[in-house]
Amino acid sequence: MTLTKTNDHSIIGISKNCARNFYSVYLLLLSMIVLHGCSHLPPAATTEILQPAQQAYQMAQTNPLVAKYAAAELANAEQTLRQAEAAKEPAQQAHLAYLAQRQAQLAIAVAERKATVAEKDQWLKQRNLVQKPEVVKFCEETKVQSLTDLTKTLKGKQTAQGWSFVLEDNQFDTKTELVTAAIHNLNRIIAFLKNSPNQKVIIEGQIDGLHNRDHSLGASQRRADTIRLAMVDCGIASNRLWAKGRSGMVSFANTRTKTAPQTKGRVEITILNAGQEWP
Repeated sequence: MTLTKTNDHSIIGISKNCARNFYSVYLLLLSMIVLHGCSHLPPAATTEILQPAQQAYQMAQTNPLVAKYAAAELANAEQTLRQAEAAKEPAQQAHLAYLAQRQAQLAIAVAERKATVAEKDQWLKQRNLVQKPEVVKFCEETKVQSLTDLTKTLKGKQTAQGWSFVLEDNQFDTKTELVTAAIHNLNRIIAFLKNSPNQKVIIEGQIDGLHNRDHSLGASQRRADTIRLAMVDCGIASNRLWAKGRSGMVSFANTRTKTAPQTKGRVEITILNAGQEWP
């Protein structure tokens, strides 16, 4: 039987080697666990790419004007943002995120523009209702009269061109705006013209009592244009209507004696004979 002498230093050395190997294996396993856990976390780049689009969409979503005036644009932005969040490729994600951000900004811009137009229209409507209630009576349905009845009602007169009707100066509250009674008369003429599509109309405006010929002609033309535009708004084709102004001036004697002239005006509406063209 042979006895082997044990070396204490050798045992200690072996123990140290085992400890080092065990520690290395432990570190390796720990690294694998950490790497596996990190693989489930979203990359930092993804958050940076999506954040501007998400913020822009949130701003649009919380804007009450967008919900009212740009719901379709907001829905497009949301759809694109969801596609960006689900994208796997960084390049595709960046493209979709940018597109979603621009769509959200567009939704806000569209909503603000539509709101401005709507508020302006509402303001104009209220102003007309308050200041000019007679405006809403334009184009009201009126019983169509025969030409004979129309001439009796409006005291028309027959000329070589056709039948002439006159709106006197007292039927305008300013140089261009019609009073309520004149609007009713104009509606009668419009109703007749709608029922007689082959007849054309000459509208001649004249304002006397102005010293300057150009001013007189300009004011007369504006008054004739007012009647023409009213007819067009009520459905009469513009190519059936010819508006022109005539110049009326204060006499030279009144100018020399500094007599204050009285401004007088009228608009003559001539319904040409059926089939007759402009003179």
